[in-house]
Amino acid sequence: MIILSAKATSEFFKKHDLSFAERNKTETMRVHGYDQGSLALAPYGSYWRVLRRLVMVDMLDLRKGQNFQSNNENNGDFWEMFMAGTETTSSTIEYALTELICNPESMTKAKAELASVIGANRNVEESDIDNLPFLQAVIKETLRLHPPIPFLIPRRAIQDTKFMGIIFPKHTSSCECLGYWKDPDVWDNPLTF
Repeated sequence: MIILSAKATSEFFKKHDLSFAERNKTETMRVHGYDQGSLALAPYGSYWRVLRRLVMVDMLDLRKGQNFQSNNENNGDFWEMFMAGTETTSSTIEYALTELICNPESMTKAKAELASVIGANRNVEESDIDNLPFLQAVIKETLRLHPPIPFLIPRRAIQDTKFMGIIFPKHTSSCECLGYWKDPDVWDNPLTF
């Protein structure tokens, strides 16, 4: 089942979230997740609740102190997250620049806003962001048209479920596409920057 509209997505998450609480698992995920032993992949139910409690107790255990992870593990995690974040950030900036080049009026307006708020001799700082509403709109519009991650993690029905008048049998996979960001029922010109 592929969900494309904003209305269907809203109904899915508000009324059928629990019915589709399971995640699809590939063989690789099964092997690396210790046969569904991870909190992210565990089937919803009592097993998942026990895992959640164990993780919370383990994370909040004050006796562990700095022994939670070694510095090498922390460094590895940092670099992995840094590289993953760099890729999505750079692709988003690339799309934003492409959209601004293709829309010279928007480019002119963004440059004028930056010149009036920032000036020519200093860099943008986090405290300036509230004073740059057009630049914020450019970034949001770029993320709407070119999301760095196009799908949410697919889910699987844990029981037969009636959704929008159709009965979906147990184990039906759902894919909540972010195509509703381009839904003409929500946006006047969904493909226009």
